[in-house]
Amino acid sequence: MAYEKRGYASGEQNPNAKLSVAQVRQARILHVPGSKTRGCTALARRFGVSQPAMLDALNRVTWRDV
Repeated sequence: MAYEKRGYASGEQNPNAKLSVAQVRQARILHVPGSKTRGCTALARRFGVSQPAMLDALNRVTWRDV
């Protein structure tokens, strides 16, 4: 569903989305907590998003349905 109950686009349907479903899935597979090369900050740099945005995606604060 492109729109949630709140009436706004979610996921890739949101024009402000910085990540795709495939990128979120890949980041969750690659993530190794505390790693310098596969930790949250390194993945954020790799995917071109901020560290808080990556952390939220990894912890399912955002992208819960993926």
